[in-house]
Amino acid sequence: MKNLFFLLIGTFLLFFSGCNGNVSVSGKVTFSDDDMPVPGGTICFVSGNNAMRGRINEDGTYVMGMTTGKGGIPKGDYDVYFLGTEAVAGFHPTEPGHEPEPKYVSYVDTKFLSASTSGLTVKIEGKTINLDFKVDRNPNFPKGKKLSP
Repeated sequence: MKNLFFLLIGTFLLFFSGCNGNVSVSGKVTFSDDDMPVPGGTICFVSGNNAMRGRINEDGTYVMGMTTGKGGIPKGDYDVYFLGTEAVAGFHPTEPGHEPEPKYVSYVDTKFLSASTSGLTVKIEGKTINLDFKVDRNPNFPKGKKLSP
C-alpha cells in the first residue's frame, strides 16, 4: 500500500510539473528589405493536427504560448504563415450617395499567406525559444508607404 501511495504521488507530481512538453515561443517579424517591423496580423504555426496562432503587435513582436510555461506550443516541426496582415490601401469607388468602400491589401507578399507557399519551417524544442522571421513586403506596398491599421 505504501508503494502504491508513492507511485500515485510521483505520477501526480510528474503530471503537474509542466512535463507537457510545450515550448513558449516569441520573436519579431520584420520586412526583409529594410528590417522594419510588420505592424500587425497573426503568425500561424501548423503541424499535422496542431495549429497555433499568435498576434503580431505593432512593433512586429509576437508571443505564442504563455511565458509562465503553462501553455505554449507542443514540440515538433511546423510550417509558418501569416494571416490578417491587411491594411487599408485606398478606397473603391461606389455609387453616388454611398461611402467609398475600403480596399484592403496585405502588408506581406501573398506567398506568406499560406503554409504551403511560405517556405518557412521551424523546429520547436526546449522550454523557451526566440524565433525571428523576415518576410518579403507586398509589392503593392513599396517601402516607406504608410498603411492604415
